Amino acid sequence: MKEVLFAIPVGIIATAVMDLERIIVFGVPVPAGDGKRRNGPYLLGRWVCYMFKGQFRHADITQSPPRRAEGAAGWVVHYLIGWNLALTYFFLLDLTGLSATLPAAVIYGACTTVFAWLLMLPAWGMGWFGTKSKMTFFSLVNHIAFGFGLFLGTLLFNPLS
Repeated sequence: MKEVLFAIPVGIIATAVMDLERIIVFGVPVPAGDGKRRNGPYLLGRWVCYMFKGQFRHADITQSPPRRAEGAAGWVVHYLIGWNLALTYFFLLDLTGLSATLPAAVIYGACTTVFAWLLMLPAWGMGWFGTKSKMTFFSLVNHIAFGFGLFLGTLLFNPLS
């Protein structure tokens, strides 16, 4: 039960580290404008908003018309996913008896890239592993940063002690 409670702040920290890394390393600020070129959580929000209308795949999500409240939806879902991934990390550590180390967190973070590569990016029209875009490497680096954030959050909140 305590994993559920500790996963909230740790997931928030890990997701925030991922967002900061995206801005610092890739120079991708929070986008503005009409939404045609939005990325990250904004496209996630667009995808989620379209799902509620029954559309799960896009030829090119950046060309799909923006949806009302896609930014808010995207940021909320982005951080909920971070919380769920942190919760899964703690359950896996508990299940395997492994310690919350930097290598364990980074490897786990890198492994979570599979969700972007095999689910999200293909559904957005970017191909398997994001091969129709520059997202293959980008998403891997982002998820490794998420792993660093998991380790940092774990140090701050020490949920498994």
